[in-house]
Amino acid sequence: MIGDRIRELRTSHRLSQTELSKLLHVSQQTITKWENGKAEPSSGALAKLAEYFDVSADYLLGSDKTSEPKSVDLEKTLSFLAMVDALCQMKTWTLSRLSLKDIRMTENPITSNAYV
Repeated sequence: MIGDRIRELRTSHRLSQTELSKLLHVSQQTITKWENGKAEPSSGALAKLAEYFDVSADYLLGSDKTSEPKSVDLEKTLSFLAMVDALCQMKTWTLSRLSLKDIRMTENPITSNAYV
């Protein structure tokens, strides 16, 4: 499964095995082995692949079916920052004095869950 994902991402980015191997600092033969299922990337190589292709490691491993980039919702992030700024102004706090209790009561803009 992981080899298929690597091949799919590499070809969709129009990279040869040699080009990808140079980006990851591994041999072209290593890329071939990954894509053919004869070897699997180390955790470090997996992290580099995920970062380069802007996908999650879960996607590469096959447990996440979507290859959408792991991006942040800009609107939610800006809203969150505006709320933190308002808290700081209301209480005449600086960010360095903002307590974890205040942050825990807000919504995480990335996951849309309350902070724990």
